[in-house]
Amino acid sequence: MKNNLIMRGILIHIKENRGFKGMQTTNIKEAARRLVEQLPDDATWDDVMRKAYEQQAIESGLADSEAGRVTEVEEVRRKYGLPE
Repeated sequence: MKNNLIMRGILIHIKENRGFKGMQTTNIKEAARRLVEQLPDDATWDDVMRKAYEQQAIESGLADSEAGRVTEVEEVRRKYGLPE
């Protein structure tokens, strides 16, 4: 449980400190516009795609966490035979 809280805190920190605050919205077009405006002038299409993917991953992770769709780190370690 402690690790889940830490991960949630990290996701919230990333969201708030990378300019994504308030971007979780149903108006994808406006969110995409704000995302593109944050990129440097010399951004590439790869940069756009990477930022869009990061945004979606953060929002999806936060939604999963808020809905309780999480797996304890210890359980994942056991499942894949990783050290504790």
